[in-house]
Order: sequence, then structure tokens, then C-alpha cells
Amino acid sequence: MSLTAEQASVVNDPHAKGDLVKVVAFAGTGKTTTLVHLAQRLEVDHSDWRVLYLAFNKTIQTEASGKFPKNTVAKTTHALAYAAVGSLYRNKLIPDLRIREVAESFGLEARYYSIVRYAIDSLKNFLNSSQQFFQATHCPGIDLQHQGKINKVEVIELAKKMWKRMIDVEDDGMGMLHDGYLKLYQLQKNKLPYDVILFDECQDSNPVTTDIVLNQNHALRVMVGDPHQQIYSFRGAVNAFERVESDRTYFLTGSFRFGRCFANVANILLREYKGEEHELTGLGGEGLLKDIDESVPHAIISRTNAGLFDEAADQYRRQKLGFLGGIQGYRFSQIQEVYDLSRGRKEDIKTSYLKRFKDLNELEAFAEDMQDVELMSLVRTVKKYNHEIPKLINDIHKRTETRVSQADVLFTTTHKAKGFEFKNVKLKDDYFDFFEDKNKRKFVDAIPRDEVNLYYVAVTRTKQQLQLNRKLKRVLAYLAKKYDEYNLHLN
Repeated sequence: MSLTAEQASVVNDPHAKGDLVKVVAFAGTGKTTTLVHLAQRLEVDHSDWRVLYLAFNKTIQTEASGKFPKNTVAKTTHALAYAAVGSLYRNKLIPDLRIREVAESFGLEARYYSIVRYAIDSLKNFLNSSQQFFQATHCPGIDLQHQGKINKVEVIELAKKMWKRMIDVEDDGMGMLHDGYLKLYQLQKNKLPYDVILFDECQDSNPVTTDIVLNQNHALRVMVGDPHQQIYSFRGAVNAFERVESDRTYFLTGSFRFGRCFANVANILLREYKGEEHELTGLGGEGLLKDIDESVPHAIISRTNAGLFDEAADQYRRQKLGFLGGIQGYRFSQIQEVYDLSRGRKEDIKTSYLKRFKDLNELEAFAEDMQDVELMSLVRTVKKYNHEIPKLINDIHKRTETRVSQADVLFTTTHKAKGFEFKNVKLKDDYFDFFEDKNKRKFVDAIPRDEVNLYYVAVTRTKQQLQLNRKLKRVLAYLAKKYDEYNLHLN
């Protein structure tokens, strides 16, 4: 395919070893194609250069492996770290740290569980950081009920002991996290045997991963991503574009995925709430902002798993359902557990986090106080369907197709939809509400950055037709006069 002028600049400009280059690639602007062309050009101009494509996850790595030329190797950062140091801990690898198990391994009684919980969070913050040593900032804010009872120094000291035991190959009482051996790898400051590093999706990287790339100053480093698609800050991701100074910065703003209409929806969101000065341009036709005809295959994108359950409960009797990535990944079991909590059956709850609440009212109060969108959606779902929930979960599973291509409607959350595109999309109404009162005349004082990004990711998955949810339609209508040049024609 012919490259846009923006893509051609990235590919054809002279790049040297030691350079740090940033490519800000908006949704659907062909960043992978650009990187493939760059690798091909480097293969011609520097036949002895070895190129590493660093992928965000295994799926992206596998997909990329078949696209790049022979001079390029595709790997994940965890794969690099495992080969270098992680394999030493293969017999003690664990998916996560559990409060009770950690406490028991240190011989601590139940009254110390709160300290253990904060110590686990502090250790995880350290593992995600670029720092070499523990710092007080790694200790999260102490809850109000624990202020005066828990000392940060005590928490950090316990976190240090946990880390010391974790990196001890012989200590079976403290397992090794995957982020643990990645941290060890970063601390070793290994020099990678590559001349070029293409760091993709770096808006979702955490400081420890970014530091690994930045330390490869012998190589040409090309950091690529879309800062507006950063939706994993809850996992410790940081916006590398804002924290790294580059030798050159490029922008890819022409989207091949969709046309002017959807580009303008994205532009209003980015200009109003994020102060973005670069404008996304639609190169893929016009597109329609219109309600979806259920007889036409389409995707439903939701903010939460509970929101998808609500939609599936409405449609399973008349539609064949599909879930992107498989239905097990949407944790409908948590809806069942919140239902069990509402019925006083705590013995049936397996999620330790949910077991901490004495009843549904306490969970609801906590969710609203913390503005936890996922928890609030779970509570609303349980209140709405009540005793129907067990049967609904069973019926939805029965109506779900194993192959999504055979489904009439495809369900996905925004997080899972990232990296995909669909012809027709309907947005569920469980996203963050930008208005603060019932009259909907004033925006809340602080709109969370990730919530704006989630809307941006959702609307930019669409190729042909988009059904806006009620909340976003109201926001766009409110801003219509301010951005009248975009002329959205909301129905």
C-alpha cells in the first residue's frame, strides 16, 4: 500500500543508532504498517542491523511475527526477562499474592492483615516502578480507618522482606510474580543484542518496562503508541509520551479505519477534555451516527462486564451471542457472587475481595464512595435481576457460540476491543457520566483521564455505523455549538 506523507516521513527520514524517536499514532492510522515499512527500509540500508519489535502482549507478538521482514524478531518484555532470569524461578511462579497466604508465611495473625495488604500493594508499586530501591511513595495512601494505626515505615519494611524472600530461589514460602522477574531484569540493566528497538503500544507500558527500553542507548529506539488509548493506568501503566524527551517526534493522524464523522466525534472528546491540538482525519469514507438495526451483525461495546451481562440478558432469547476472547473472560461469576452476597450466602463466594463486605448495602456504599464503575454496575445488575441471575447466567452460556463468526451480535468491553475494529458498533450506556447533576447542565469538576480515553477507544473501533449511548450523545449535543465546525448531525 502507498504510505501517507506522515507515514513516509517516519520511514524515510534518516535514523541513527542512539536516536530516540517517538511516533504518536492515533486510532486506525496504520502504525503497524509504518513499522513494517521502516523495518524493510532498514533491512535494505543496514543489512547487518538486527531489529527487535517489543510487543505489549503475546497476541500482538504472534500477529506481528508474520508481518515483519527477516531482520526483525518479535518478543514481549516478559519473554526477554524470563529467558534471562525468570526461568530460574519457574518452580515458584505464582499469578498473584494473597493476603492470608503472605501473612501465614511470615507467621502473622489475622490482626496484621491490613498491614500485609498495604505491603503487597507497596511491593507491586515497586515492581512497576523504575526505581532501584524502595521509597515511601511506593506505599499507597492508608485508608481513613487505618490512619494512626498503620505506620508507612512498618509497611515498607515488610514489603522489603517480601521482596527479599521472593528473589530467593530456595524460598518456596514466597512465590515469584511475573512482574517480579521483570523487575529483576530491569535492575540488571542488560544490554540487548539489537541495533533497533521498535517499542509498540508504549502508552500502556509501566515505568519498569519503559526504563528497560530507554537504557538501550546503543540502539535506535522507536517508541510508538497513542496516548489517548492509555486505559491501563490501574495496572501501573504510564503515558511514556509525556515523560520521555525524544530526538524527533512524528504524528500519524490519518485514519484508514473510518471517515470524517467518527473522526469528528473523537476530535471533540480530545480537544475538549484533553487539550489535544492535533486533529484526527478520517480517510475511510463517511460513516453514520445512527441506531443499529438488530438484524444486521454488530458489536456491542461496554464499559463493564456487568453492562454486557445486562445487554446479553436482553438479547439471548432472539440472538445468537458471541464474546470476543471467549465468555469466560467476562467474569459473569462475579455477578453470581454479588448475588450470593445479597442472599447472605458468603460461604459460596470465592473472591476474597467480595467476602470482606458484610452485605450488599455495604458493597454498594463502598462502590459509590470510591466511584468504582465496575462495582456499581455489579450492584445495579444484581438489584435489577435479583433471583433471575443464576438462570440467566446459565441461559446466556447456552446461547453463546464458540466461534464468534457464527454469532448475530458480538459482545466486548472497551479494554478487550482495543486493537480490533468492527463494521457496526453499539455503545452500552454504562460509561462514566460527565455531568454532575440530574439536570445535566454542568460537567463534573474532574473527569478521570482514563474515562475519556475509554470513550475515545470505543468510538474509534467503528468502520461504518455507530450507535452512541445516551450519555455520550448528551455530551456531544451539549458541546455542539462550541464545535459547530464538526457538524455531527446527531439524531
